[in-house]
Amino acid sequence: VEARAGRKGLLYWFEVLFARPFPVFAGRLNSWVTWWAAQWLMGPCTLDDLSPEDLAAAPSELYGGQGAQVLVHRCRFLEEAGCASVCVNACKMPTQAFFNEQMGVPM
Repeated sequence: VEARAGRKGLLYWFEVLFARPFPVFAGRLNSWVTWWAAQWLMGPCTLDDLSPEDLAAAPSELYGGQGAQVLVHRCRFLEEAGCASVCVNACKMPTQAFFNEQMGVPM
């Protein structure tokens, strides 16, 4: 498997070894690590199953649905920023781009 230009290191190997061959596992692993490691920033979270609407919108081979969604109950970042635009542009969109582009885990 050949690396895309400028790609190397741990994130590249995560995509090669997990995200491409085992997309359901990679998505669940990503959800679990996010739940476990990011509550200090986001606040209390739970792992939930994808809703029927979300499952219908996502290719079934990419998402098993179970435990694939991190639900943030009250986001500390949003509360401190006090602005939904800051939340979306400084946190949500960059995080989704990172998972999609660097880790190979579609959001």
